[in-house]
Amino acid sequence: MEEQLISKKELLEKTSISYGQLYRWKRKNLIPEEWFIRKSTFTGQETFFPREDILKRISMIQKMKENLSLDEMREMLSPKMKDVSMTADDLIHKDLI
Repeated sequence: MEEQLISKKELLEKTSISYGQLYRWKRKNLIPEEWFIRKSTFTGQETFFPREDILKRISMIQKMKENLSLDEMREMLSPKMKDVSMTADDLIHKDLI
């Protein structure tokens, strides 16, 4: 089954967010770049998004923004480095090599 998409225009109307908010959240990495899908249409090129993913993410951002800054949300939503075990001594000794 093909993934359902939502147009940028429909997304902005449905979620009551502005164009500026959408792209601010993109710049802050709250919305992944790969979710911005550009497609040719009869009116030119339009941007679409994976419907379910983007609607869930925007709903989450709208709820969280009352208590958290965009930077705090980015820390929660962005992938984190895993299994990095390095002490301060390791860093100091690597700089000396």
